[in-house]
Amino acid sequence: MTRSFMLGGAAVLIALGGYFVLGAAGGDDTAAAWQEYAPEAETGLNVVIFGEKPNETPEDMGDWADYLNDFTGADPTVAVAFESMDKCMTLLVEDTLCGEPSSTLFLNSEGRALFYDGIIVEPQVYDHAGAALRGGEITPMMRAFAADTVSLK
Repeated sequence: MTRSFMLGGAAVLIALGGYFVLGAAGGDDTAAAWQEYAPEAETGLNVVIFGEKPNETPEDMGDWADYLNDFTGADPTVAVAFESMDKCMTLLVEDTLCGEPSSTLFLNSEGRALFYDGIIVEPQVYDHAGAALRGGEITPMMRAFAADTVSLK
């Protein structure tokens, strides 16, 4: 199953070789930049991946894709968008973090966000983000793989 979320007005979801790209038209100019990525459901969680798909070893690419697919496939309230690194700078107050391709932003409907700089090749990163942004239990193992808390514009 493929899920998408609204970006401004109308959302378009296109499958490209196993990757999904969201595009949008229209929008509300008065809303905070991050709100176009906010989950529709109060308990939802959205993932925004910035930059190109990872240019890593085949093993790292396989791990990255598997862990992302496991995370999104296990939870119907999670949606994923791929955006340019330029878009990263419009969303994060700490825009100097926006340098590493394939960085990931996790956000919930309240605008709380976590940022992981670089490719995610450990499933515990996803476990921590899901628990932290939903008020779940965070184990010591998850803490070792925690993404950074960030402020959104």
